[in-house]
Amino acid sequence: MEAECFADVGYSEKIRIAVSAAKPDRAEAEARQFAQEGARGLISFGLCGGLDPKLKAGDLVAPNQIVCKQDMWGISPFLIGRSVVQAEFGLGSDIVVSNVEEKALLHQATGSAIVDMESHRIGEVCSACNIPFFVLRAVCDPANQSIPAAAAHAIDDHGKTRPMAVAAGLIKNPGDLPDLMRLKKQTETALATLRNAASNEVPGILRSVELV
Repeated sequence: MEAECFADVGYSEKIRIAVSAAKPDRAEAEARQFAQEGARGLISFGLCGGLDPKLKAGDLVAPNQIVCKQDMWGISPFLIGRSVVQAEFGLGSDIVVSNVEEKALLHQATGSAIVDMESHRIGEVCSACNIPFFVLRAVCDPANQSIPAAAAHAIDDHGKTRPMAVAAGLIKNPGDLPDLMRLKKQTETALATLRNAASNEVPGILRSVELV
């Protein structure tokens, strides 16, 4: 879904896209492959969870640093638009951060505004290969919202929604339906934000590495 945000951009020949489907190992492998093939920089682009209670669904966040346990990766500078929320830290996680309590604890412990499952692995590759590292993430589930159990296996290896898996989850947890419908609407809002970012924010990143 996130990759499709670039379908109508006018600079598609300047970029290559890999889909990691919230799988950290796959994100790292794809990033390493791009770096070995001469990428001028790597962008971690997609949805994220909110940790800062001030963030709402659809907010576009550009952190200055990504943290994971004891490691930290700095984000390369680029021209950031007015609609982008700048945050000092974003958190990388190898596991899904799914409930409000976890989010609150992680926000308190790390000061991170958002969390995703790919940025830390991409940052690690950029650091090792000495190439620019960028992050643009749109909040899908805010800090005050847990991810319903019915959504646990909603995405396949290609980043597409798995309707049958969601239906099976609802059979087990029928009470998840209202939260699932809310999450669906918020995902659509966040994807609209990402489509706008693909057209209006990513070109600033390309200019920073002299690709436009």
